[in-house]
Amino acid sequence: MENRHGNVSNEPRAGRAGRVLLDKIAEAILNLTFFVFRFFGWSLRWTLATAFFLLVMAGAGLYVFNSAVTGGEYVTVPNITQLSVTQASFELGKVGLEMGKQTPMFSDQAPPYHVISQRPEPGAVVRAGREVFPTVSQGAEIQTAPEYVGKPLQDVEGALPPGMQLGNKAWIRHSAPRDQVIAQDPPAGRPLRAGEPVHLLLSKGPTQNVLTMPSIVGLSVEDAMTLLAPMGVQVTANRIDNPNAEPNRVLSQTPAPGTLLQEGQSVTYDVRASGESPLPNSMRKVEVVYTVPGAWSPREVRIDVIDRRGTRQTVLPTQEQYRAGERPKYEPNTKLRLPLSFNDELTVEIYVDGQRACTYYYEGDNPPVITDHLDQEGQEEGVAQT
Repeated sequence: MENRHGNVSNEPRAGRAGRVLLDKIAEAILNLTFFVFRFFGWSLRWTLATAFFLLVMAGAGLYVFNSAVTGGEYVTVPNITQLSVTQASFELGKVGLEMGKQTPMFSDQAPPYHVISQRPEPGAVVRAGREVFPTVSQGAEIQTAPEYVGKPLQDVEGALPPGMQLGNKAWIRHSAPRDQVIAQDPPAGRPLRAGEPVHLLLSKGPTQNVLTMPSIVGLSVEDAMTLLAPMGVQVTANRIDNPNAEPNRVLSQTPAPGTLLQEGQSVTYDVRASGESPLPNSMRKVEVVYTVPGAWSPREVRIDVIDRRGTRQTVLPTQEQYRAGERPKYEPNTKLRLPLSFNDELTVEIYVDGQRACTYYYEGDNPPVITDHLDQEGQEEGVAQT
């Protein structure tokens, strides 16, 4: 067949080839469609089966949870405190409840294996089948007595364990230092219940020698010091002005003969110093006598002493002589006697109604220098006496 240009047409051959190609493509699409439907069909079935299984398990779990926890009738939780664990379990079972996990706790109030507290609390309304959780006593906490022997009391008191307390403390003479523990009851390592005390025996320190005071009255100062030196006592001599006494000979002593002494105790004696042989560690002993001046009304009197360093001290009136915070007053012509001891130098000032009336100045063993500061009728000068 020719076209209008004179060429022969090949349309029948080309059409057949196109139809074959289309058939192949359609067949491939159909096969792919069958494959897709077959694949997804199996997957869908497995997916549905899995979902069904999970739904069944969830329903079963929900049923079990509802039956065990929230299912059943409502009951009132009984009070199981102060009951033994066995009795508590029995009381819970009577109302359809169960004993839950027990919490142990030390207690010195509740007996062992008895309920201290519970959760839920008594009177709470819950469903039957619920668990009640008790706190159960394990009895008092057991401790062991620490080792205190050989330790100072201060260290023991500063490091007491919680719940530990000390009981009675007693002291005896011992070679150990003072306040060191030398015994304890109960001994270290023995079990203790809470609050049980530990009693201590402590040292007073090394034993001191007990001495007897000898009689030194009438001895010379040299012989008295020779006798007292080995005893280890502190000796002080009081120098007194007594023209009738023999110089450098002991006139009196304190403490009295036969008194029990300890090392380091103070011993004093009175002696008239000669001035030729100075006495070691000695004090001069005097007595100031002052007559209160005036004729009619009582007077306030104050006596101050001043040592060689300038330190002033009021020695009269004493604190005990004050009444309701007011100074005591003395009637005219009253004689005031004031014994004093000093080392090398002493000034005594006497004030009457706030004004300085008289001054006594002592130096060494010399007689006092007395100065009268008032010139009033009826006033008497003070007199120093030994």
